[in-house]
This record gives sequence, C-alpha cells and structure tokens, in this order.
Amino acid sequence: LTVVLKELPVIAEIEFVGNEHISTDELKETIKLKEWSILDVNKVKEDISALQKHYEEKGYYLARISHTVQPIKADEVKLTFRVEDFEKIEIKKITFLNNRRFSDHQLKNVLQETREGGSFSGGGSSSSFKESSFKQDLQRLTYWYLEHGYVKFKYESPIVTVSEDKRWIFISIYVDEGEQYSMGTTEFSGDLLFERDELAKDLQLTQGEKFSISKRNADIQKLTEMYQDLGY
Repeated sequence: LTVVLKELPVIAEIEFVGNEHISTDELKETIKLKEWSILDVNKVKEDISALQKHYEEKGYYLARISHTVQPIKADEVKLTFRVEDFEKIEIKKITFLNNRRFSDHQLKNVLQETREGGSFSGGGSSSSFKESSFKQDLQRLTYWYLEHGYVKFKYESPIVTVSEDKRWIFISIYVDEGEQYSMGTTEFSGDLLFERDELAKDLQLTQGEKFSISKRNADIQKLTEMYQDLGY
C-alpha cells in the first residue's frame, strides 16, 4: 500500500482587487485567513461570507466577492479576493400598511437607522440600506407600540424590493396594531416577603392608565431590588 501525500500550500500573499469603497487594510481585518497560513478552501469560503456581510453592513448591499489562487512557488500561493462593490443602494420609500393609530411620519421617526433618501434623511450614509440596522429598527417599532399600550402589536415580514437599476430599495411594512390596553388591578403571588401594600407602593403602573412597557420594566426592577436588599 503506497500512500502519496501532497501538502497544502501556504498563503504567501493576500491581495484585494476592485475594492474602491472599503480599504484593503479594513478588509484584511475582516477575514480570518492571514499570510503564511495554510490554504484551506473552506476557510476561504467563510472569509468570503464575512466580507459579503461586512459590505452589507456598510450599505453596499449588492457587493459580490470571488477569489482566485495563483501559485508562486512549489508550496506557496497568492490568494486574491476580487470585489465588485458597486454603489451603495439607498432607500427610496418606506411604506406602512394598516397603521391606523399612528401616521407614517410618526412611525418613520421611530426607525432611527433606516431612513428614506432625499429630503427625509438628508441623503448620505444614513439613507443606505443595512439589514442588521433594519432588524433593530423593527424592534424599536415593536417597543414603540408596547410603550403606548398596544400589547398585541405585531408585523408581517417586511417586503423589500430593489429597482431595476439596482440603485433604490422600496420597503413595505404591514402592521397589526391591535387594541390599546389600560392597566387593571395588580396582583402579587409567590414568595411574598413583604405585605402586598408595601409591594404595590410607588409602582409606576397604576390602575386605569395606559399600559407602558418602560414603566412595567421599572416596576420589575424596583421589586427585584427590594428582594435583593434582603439578600435574595
């Protein structure tokens, strides 16, 4: 039985080509492969995914990245990442559907990082589409409704479409606001080391007022601290 081994080459040089909008130094910090590491195709694919995500975070949603491997010596290669970054894709219009309690203008102001281009956001990077920022803004939208008493608020998966010239994004968000809830009575159960009147004292949520998620969180924190003060 003869086993023939051929060692993988080492990466003598890492090169980036076509990256007009993000510097080579910044891209090198994004990848895990370094010069003089062993060439591993799976790790190359992982680095391409990381680069793709990095470009999307920067607003270059249409960026495409490929790679080539060029032998230099018998056991050394040059790894080249080829980038097509295009221009940033910007948000042309955000549309809310089925919102009856709050206007489009109010809800757009809740979205802190996802803004329309042009006069609404003043243009620039703030109007570029970033998927991770958009998800955070959807969480802000949910919190906004909870803060105003809409405890059953939900939204359907937003519809994101790209224009034919790949310059603009259009976003549609369908919301189900539900009813606005007010506070009823407050009850306590479990390990009650305080009298109920003492637990209820100074709670921010009071009967009859609109429910507020921030006041509920503050009340939970206050009750937690009361028990922590006893050593629990």
